[in-house]
Amino acid sequence: VKLCYLASSSVIHALRWVTAFAQRGYEVHLVSMSPLRHGLPKNVVLHSLPFPAPWGYWANAPWLRMILARVKPQLLHVHYAA
Repeated sequence: VKLCYLASSSVIHALRWVTAFAQRGYEVHLVSMSPLRHGLPKNVVLHSLPFPAPWGYWANAPWLRMILARVKPQLLHVHYAA
């Protein structure tokens, strides 16, 4: 199963979820517009969006669409969507 997790990479709660899924053998892609503050498992792919909040919520839409088209996840989870 291929998962895409749209979340802040600086929120430990989100990182615990992506780590748990990766440890269970899922292919996990984390998409974030915040800088990484904690380590990620080697099998989690980090996609960094170019624009920060608050305008990044709208300005990053084209980049998110490109990432989703390339990754083709079976499930997209949006964590803390504003």
